[in-house]
Amino acid sequence: MFMLPAFTLLAILFFSIAGSMQSGFFRRWSERLAQRRFQLTDGPFNSVINSLNCIKDIKINGCERFFYNYFSDVSKQIIPFNEKLTLIPLIPQYIIEIIFIFTMIILCLGILTKYGEQPSNILISFGVIAIAIYRVVPQIYKNQIYLNYINIHTKNIDDLFEKYEQFMKYEYSKDPDTKEKMPFHDSISIQKLNYSYNKQKNVLNDINLDIKNGEFIGIVGLSGAGKSTLIDCLLGLLEYDGKIFVDNSLLTKDNIRTFRNIIGYVPQKICTIEGDIYSNVAWGIDRKDIDKERVNSVLKTAQLYDQLQQTEDGPTIAIKQDGTGLSGGQMQRIGIARALYRNPEIIILDEATSNLDVKIENKLTQVISEIKGNKTIIAIAHRLSTLINCDRIAFLEDGKLVDVGTFQELSERYADFEEILKLSRINFDTEERQ
Repeated sequence: MFMLPAFTLLAILFFSIAGSMQSGFFRRWSERLAQRRFQLTDGPFNSVINSLNCIKDIKINGCERFFYNYFSDVSKQIIPFNEKLTLIPLIPQYIIEIIFIFTMIILCLGILTKYGEQPSNILISFGVIAIAIYRVVPQIYKNQIYLNYINIHTKNIDDLFEKYEQFMKYEYSKDPDTKEKMPFHDSISIQKLNYSYNKQKNVLNDINLDIKNGEFIGIVGLSGAGKSTLIDCLLGLLEYDGKIFVDNSLLTKDNIRTFRNIIGYVPQKICTIEGDIYSNVAWGIDRKDIDKERVNSVLKTAQLYDQLQQTEDGPTIAIKQDGTGLSGGQMQRIGIARALYRNPEIIILDEATSNLDVKIENKLTQVISEIKGNKTIIAIAHRLSTLINCDRIAFLEDGKLVDVGTFQELSERYADFEEILKLSRINFDTEERQ
């Protein structure tokens, strides 16, 4: 080779320049794609992923279609980037192989030019080409391995899509998009309700409870008593033994959506999506369909509107998917406003004030008191001060409904309930309650 300095130098220059050009091209290409993918995953895609933690809220509010479409739209944008970013690292090795072959050809041309009439040198040229081919063949083997790997796992992917389609048919056969509302005029009647997580020991045992229209009823009990499980059964999120009637309508899988349409649900942790106050109050509704006047109205009811007006952006203030930009009290008021936005007949508060300080809890209790009488309110609370204005209390213990009555009545009948009152530092004056 050193006998052919010109061709050797040309080969080195060609290999260096061509290699640098392809390296720079793929590096810039991958950086652009990675940046765009980051923009998608950092915002809307993460919002959708985080929404999986709010699956209960999604099902209760009937937002399955909204988040499914949202996820589909974002996924369709992200998938091409993932495909390209997966492919890009594999391409350069083939480009380098091609560059290497052309480099070898340049050297072979040099040899043939100088020693074309000498068979031994021609043989050397073929040897060099053979070496180049030897380098390419392993890549062909690898490609075949990749194809075989795809063929092996295609059946698994087909099974996954088949199960997914079956799941979607099950979900949508219950018509989650219906806006029909179940009539509710008299009462909700829970009859002989039992539930077990493991089919061995019941978490709920023979629950019988009537909730009147317009009533404010609290559900009280120590941790593990079955309070949240009872609410999940009422919402149709768990399959239970027993019957639940709304007026004279028996709740079933076929009409549970119409029942959820009359419910506003306020959980302990409020889920948010990246956007503003409007999109988070009208959660699960397309931006173009949001009734801003309705949002402002429920914000006033939740005592949040005036606070927002004091900020520079007002209700258009930006909110991250983790709720950044709002205090704990404001988050809970967003939850109450969200529950009221659809004008439900029933409000369910599931430990809605457990993570708040006493001052903010007191303000939210005032908000709940203003709603009382206009809505049927069902509230679970460890802090009994939240239930101070309840009409009745349902006292649960070890999965059983012990009794239903006022604070005063239950404290006089049951030492365990009296102990809960003492721990909550609630003191009732009999004459005042009367």
